[in-house]
Amino acid sequence: MRHRRRSPYSRLEALRRSRQGLLGLVLLTAGLGVVLSLLSDLLSQDLSIWFPWSGWCYALVLVLVLILAGLVVPLFYARSESRRVRIEVQIPYHLPAEGRPGIVERRSYGVTVHARRAFMRRYRRGSPELDRWLAGWRQAEAEGIPFQRFIAEDQAALVQCLLLYVLHRYGNDSLGHEAAYGWWKVDLPARLLAMD
Repeated sequence: MRHRRRSPYSRLEALRRSRQGLLGLVLLTAGLGVVLSLLSDLLSQDLSIWFPWSGWCYALVLVLVLILAGLVVPLFYARSESRRVRIEVQIPYHLPAEGRPGIVERRSYGVTVHARRAFMRRYRRGSPELDRWLAGWRQAEAEGIPFQRFIAEDQAALVQCLLLYVLHRYGNDSLGHEAAYGWWKVDLPARLLAMD
């Protein structure tokens, strides 16, 4: 088992970086505003000589503003908002000689608690899904199919279920008490995703 130096849910460093980025953005915006104001005064004098009609001046300034805005947005927004992260999920399955398969629960590895709950909900005792699973496993054993290949589809669905759970919990934990948030304020359609 690996020990982490700090909590993966700690957002202090990200908040610090965010505040520094915001301060940099404010200072850059103020500086750019002053410089662009001076530049626009100079350009308006020069452009009025070259282009007697002021409509061209407005069009040129509008194009320059759109280009600058198009450069600022990716520079400040896109770099820190998303990144790829590799996740390793290890789930200890328990296959008794007779009876119901399960997942070994270990409290110190919280993934197993939620994985066991989802797996046992999917394959309830006496359910047709459990009977199909056991029949499929007996057939796979007879054909020499390794457990990893047999469980791959269930494993993928279980990992998706666990990731959705973690994202939901992380989203709830990262909201402050002052956040104006609730299901009635979200315009996105809700859809329940289960392991099956």
